[in-house]
Formats: sequence, C-alpha cells, structure tokens
Amino acid sequence: MLAAIALTGIGPCKHGDGTDPSQAAAVRAISPSEAYGLLRNDFAVVVDIRELAALREGVVYSSKNVPLSTLSTPEAWSQFVAGMPKEKQVLVIGDDRTPARPIAERLIHDGVKALDLGRYQDWVRAALPIKRP
Repeated sequence: MLAAIALTGIGPCKHGDGTDPSQAAAVRAISPSEAYGLLRNDFAVVVDIRELAALREGVVYSSKNVPLSTLSTPEAWSQFVAGMPKEKQVLVIGDDRTPARPIAERLIHDGVKALDLGRYQDWVRAALPIKRP
C-alpha cells in the first residue's frame, strides 16, 4: 500500500514527459551476496526504504534510511532523486510492507542507476553484515 502512495502521490514524472509512473522501467534484482561485493568495492550505496519501526530489526551496515512515507510529495521525491549518487549503483532495499522494486523502477525512470535489492530479511538470511540500533 505504501509503495502505491509513493508512486502515485508524487505527481508527474521528473522529466514532465507525461509517462505513467505505473509503467514499470526495466529493473534488475540483485542478490544480497552480489550487492555485498558492490558495497565492499564502493561501487554502490544502499537505500533502505523501510519505515522507522522496522529498523529495530537492524539495518544493512552501510545503508541510508529514507522511509517510504517521507517520499509522498513531488518535492520530497525530487529532493530524494537529486541526492542520489550519479557515479554509483543505488541498491533499494525494503521488506514485505515496503517493497523495493517500485521505488527502484521509479528511480530508473528518473535517471538513477538503481537495482532491486529486495527484502532486508533476505540480507539477514544471507548472513551479511548488519548494524543493530
């Protein structure tokens, strides 16, 4: 539900080309182990879109949290996109309540090199580094 709010609540796409944001951009899923390799070599950043309450489980060791609920206006989305690194892959991670794929698709549509890292639970299951609050 929150993903739908973020995608429909942010208004027209960044370029103003009239493209319907619900038309999915090609987004590639990346496994936690592949993502970890990119992170270790400083080729990527992780953006965790889970809400603050979900972070009690822990976070990917180097992630930046941007709760999906904070991206519900066109201005917030534009600032979010503007803050994404241009030279690195942006790995979007979520959970069952806040799926990463729709946000990764929208980022790609807006010119960001984004990949779908999937669910935080999969990162934990792969026994990769996390930080606890």
